Amino acid sequence: MTTKAKSQAGLLKGLETHIANPFLNLATVAVALGVSSDTVSRWIKSERIKATRFPYGWKVRKSDLVDILENGFPENESSEE
Repeated sequence: MTTKAKSQAGLLKGLETHIANPFLNLATVAVALGVSSDTVSRWIKSERIKATRFPYGWKVRKSDLVDILENGFPENESSEE
């Protein structure tokens, strides 16, 4: 298992333990995907990542992040910046 895969596996376990809040901030999503928060914002605006707008900013459902980590992005898109 690669270092990145181990890191992502650890992150998934951590997400499972914090079920009370089903949403993640952009910084957390960015760390999990290995990109910047600005990249995550662009992906949300282009509808590549599903997100919900709250009065205090965008949030991504943990289940959506887990799906991306486990299955990758849809076939016609890559995760490159």
